[in-house]
Amino acid sequence: MTVELNPATTDTNVTSTLDTGVAETPTEELKKEPIPDVPIAAIAGQDILSDEEKHMLVHRELFLTRQFETLPATHIRGKCTVSLLSEVENAHTYLNKEDAFYYSLIYDSQHKTVLADKGEIRVGPEFQADVPDKMDDNDNVADEPEREVLLYNGLNGLSDAQIDQEWGGPPPLERSPPRGGHHPPL
Repeated sequence: MTVELNPATTDTNVTSTLDTGVAETPTEELKKEPIPDVPIAAIAGQDILSDEEKHMLVHRELFLTRQFETLPATHIRGKCTVSLLSEVENAHTYLNKEDAFYYSLIYDSQHKTVLADKGEIRVGPEFQADVPDKMDDNDNVADEPEREVLLYNGLNGLSDAQIDQEWGGPPPLERSPPRGGHHPPL
């Protein structure tokens, strides 16, 4: 990824180049390089996009990272919108606005890997649990050993009057206010 700064206008052009050269503008870059066959994340409506729009959509993808970078204020071009990729959003959502970007993967700088942000739903017989239709007649739940340990039993033998006396009585002496005529001013 190459960041160009035009000192006369303080505009910043962010473009991606396949070689080490610097592209003049994003549209000139599209004319010069062949459009690579890069897989696009699952976005609705990508099948009706032209090759140029698919290429532009690839350049809208960002990778979330926990790494921070401080830049001078002169490098800031403006505010942009970055959102988590939704499979139900149309691809033109990101192409119609100049400042709309999306991400679906997270870059882990410690392991130098790209990971999915959300869990996948795995479909297929190898990912399904085998649940029997019903229990066999010879399977008896009462025969299983106890797996739980009783930690508290509310049956303590105290009467309601004793419980009320314990909870409703005056506080213990260490928490009671000092006795005497002296009260601190409020």
